[in-house]
Amino acid sequence: MTGGDEAGIRSAQVLKRAGMERELPVQGCVLTGRSRSGKTTALAALRDRIVGPVIEISGLRKTAGLVFGHLLSEFVPEESGDSRFAIWLRWAVADEIQERAVTALFIDDADQLDADAASIVHSLVVHDAVPVYLTVSSDGGGSIPPVLRSLWKDGYLPRIDLVPIGDTEVRDYL
Repeated sequence: MTGGDEAGIRSAQVLKRAGMERELPVQGCVLTGRSRSGKTTALAALRDRIVGPVIEISGLRKTAGLVFGHLLSEFVPEESGDSRFAIWLRWAVADEIQERAVTALFIDDADQLDADAASIVHSLVVHDAVPVYLTVSSDGGGSIPPVLRSLWKDGYLPRIDLVPIGDTEVRDYL
């Protein structure tokens, strides 16, 4: 079995566990689960199904300036911690997504985002109707930014819980 075959099998298996082997949630979704449940694999499999340009970012960068600043073609002012920077950055990111004709935004480890970065993601989903696919770890308890939690609680994005792979899936996988 080649690496490409193995990756394809892993992708198909995790999408099946997530109930998305046929249909893709076009508005985006929130993939939740414990560590090693396949969230990142599922996110990559969803990304591979999207036609058109996408943006991939990591929540591990945490702050709004670090998470989104590299996307912008214009000068990014130094992050000052005040709300003016977050508001400017939110509109700059929305403009950049529109200019690039981005089909979707993919965010791994979104639970690591700070409040400003999470607010930008929320605004992109709610006000700009950008399809956003993100992963959130359920290991951290209450560490998920409330504004991100509202994405599924308020019905903007479906929440898909991934459980660790079970014995039956392991046998099917092997």
